Amino acid sequence: MASFNEKCYPVIRKIPCGKVTTYKEIAHALRTKAYRAVGNAMNKNPYAPEVACHRVINSNGIPMEVSEVLHLDKRTK
Repeated sequence: MASFNEKCYPVIRKIPCGKVTTYKEIAHALRTKAYRAVGNAMNKNPYAPEVACHRVINSNGIPMEVSEVLHLDKRTK
């Protein structure tokens, strides 16, 4: 059985260039209310940039931190 994170990536891969979506919309597509878990999956995205997590924003319209998108946090330095 695929992990929750692995279920998120195909949904995110479908986001067209030039478009954005929210954590909430992705969670709804997966039939769950686990919005924060979607954000966690984006933070741990091993498929970037093919799975474009920079196209996912919160419901207030704020994008993820650049360091999360590029995986330049303390763990990879």
